[in-house]
Amino acid sequence: GLKKEKDQQGQDTTDVISVELGPNTKYFAVYDGHGIKGSEASQLARDEVRTSLLNDKKIISKMKDRKEVEKYFKKLFNNIQAKYKKRTSDYELSGTCVIAVLLVENHCFVINLGDSRAVIGSKQGGQKIAFQMSIDHKANREEEKKRIEESGGIVVSDKYG
Repeated sequence: GLKKEKDQQGQDTTDVISVELGPNTKYFAVYDGHGIKGSEASQLARDEVRTSLLNDKKIISKMKDRKEVEKYFKKLFNNIQAKYKKRTSDYELSGTCVIAVLLVENHCFVINLGDSRAVIGSKQGGQKIAFQMSIDHKANREEEKKRIEESGGIVVSDKYG
């Protein structure tokens, strides 16, 4: 994207849970904060998700199905949003996206909320290739625009996209 202003600090927060969830479960995430309080929003989301995952580590370590992972994280993200909705004035023009990978034994789940992207690198026939593991939730994608409008939202184009 465009370079940030010199005086604007980085707003992203990362998280790696490699031991606490058990020997066969790992969680890696990047929270992409944006807006005036983007840094705070990304840190709050990280802390809320981390706490939930650690509290539910027995449940998480048994997840083997995409539907149960999707259900768990949708509920988690909705709960976080509801919790901070009361502080609308704090976060009206700020927020965070998240791109995360949950590894449970030999299952790899990509969790995407927003316009961040997960890519895995590999070599095939001596050539380096990148494999896209997620799809950005951007309103310029027709499917995403339709989802937004069917949910009662509107999509406008301005200098920010």
